[in-house]
Amino acid sequence: MPFPLGSVGSGPALGRLVGQDSANNSVNQQGNRPGLRESIGAALSRIAHTIGDGFQRITHSGRYNSDAVFVRNNPYVTALANPPRGQPGMYDDGILARHGDKIMEKLIAYRDLCGSKISNEEMRALINTGEHLVNALNHGQVNDRGDTIRVTVNGTTYDVKSCLHTTRAISWYLTAKAAELELLEGGDHLVREGTMIMQDPGNRLFRYLSAAPTAYDRISTHFNERHDGPTPRGLFTNQPTQRGIEDFQGKLPSKRGALCFDRLKGRDGSPQLFMKFESVGMPTVFRLSGHGEDHESGLRKVANVFRSIGHCIKHALNFITTRFDRAHGTEHVHKEHVVKGEPKNVVWKPFTELLRKLDTSTPEARRCVDELLANGKKHGISYIEEALENIGQFVARNNLTPKPGFYNEARELLENIKKYHQEQGPDFGVERKGKETHISLETYPPGLIDIKRNENGQVELQMWYTIPLN
Repeated sequence: MPFPLGSVGSGPALGRLVGQDSANNSVNQQGNRPGLRESIGAALSRIAHTIGDGFQRITHSGRYNSDAVFVRNNPYVTALANPPRGQPGMYDDGILARHGDKIMEKLIAYRDLCGSKISNEEMRALINTGEHLVNALNHGQVNDRGDTIRVTVNGTTYDVKSCLHTTRAISWYLTAKAAELELLEGGDHLVREGTMIMQDPGNRLFRYLSAAPTAYDRISTHFNERHDGPTPRGLFTNQPTQRGIEDFQGKLPSKRGALCFDRLKGRDGSPQLFMKFESVGMPTVFRLSGHGEDHESGLRKVANVFRSIGHCIKHALNFITTRFDRAHGTEHVHKEHVVKGEPKNVVWKPFTELLRKLDTSTPEARRCVDELLANGKKHGISYIEEALENIGQFVARNNLTPKPGFYNEARELLENIKKYHQEQGPDFGVERKGKETHISLETYPPGLIDIKRNENGQVELQMWYTIPLN
């Protein structure tokens, strides 16, 4: 929906800069002292943090005066920090008021677990802002370029350009939606490590996030089989180009320092979006622009260049660290891989063991089974479920010979995988790959919150809690 643009600027900050002390995020391993792999991983992790933190300290002045400039130049910051009551399609005072204090209680515990220093006040303001923006986006209040959302609050209209501040706001609102899903559905959906994925009609949210002045192209392997866009091929890589945004103040959710995201295409052609929060990304260092926003000084932008170098070094070391490190707890860990972690034991290993009970003595039989395994690894749980539902046709079509008991084991495995799949919560129309968190951009998630009208014609919200609130 086109509309004339206002003179609103862009920038990263909101509210007071002093947050609360955070809890230690480390989870102690049980049992014996760490082995060689863990020791190497821990050493590399310390080196990565030392380098990254060193660049951050060297370039940090101790004050963020540009934050105050941003707030002063952008009246929407204060207006959108209030609950989104009265907005189109809103029948209550927003997600934070919908369940009493339960959402904030969850998010405060989550924030402390992640080691964030963002204050309760700022977190609440960002969530309200993100809800305003996503609700307006759902109602088509975005310009043709996709970089500006129009929001009207108390009769005043604001044209809100994409920037780091709006990225933080949307990220915290979607995290609040994951917390709401925990309240309604009863599972674990907040993301400390891993990814969240959602339907994104018209790629509107992807386009808005991508329009942030500091957004950049980067290489990543996450959900690359669903990447909806060109894949550059060169001497060193043939991975899809995805998008990234750095937060040098560390006010994003989860690992706080960066957002990796990409537009995806589902198997049915539907537009999807994945988001992954990281401690550091891989920002482009040598570029003429994009090291800061309009309200930031030249010195701040130069400092961001050096911070970007630190993030790139730390990202490379973090990648090496993951090759040695082992999982530290499972709370709020939602990785999309079917061949790692919990999905590996429940889905992938039993699936591969089942397929070994097919006679693959001929090259053609081996090729068919290998192709099925490759697709299962690439597409994950939903694909494997479908493959098991049609395993009889697969065996017959490829003239394979199963060992005795094959079909009984296949039926039993299918039931186990369906049960595990259901335990992960609603998919919201997006096929499931692994243990990633699925959320809905709709204000009231379908099947969890029903909109009804009473005999007086007034709207009432029916919330279906799996576990009653205390």
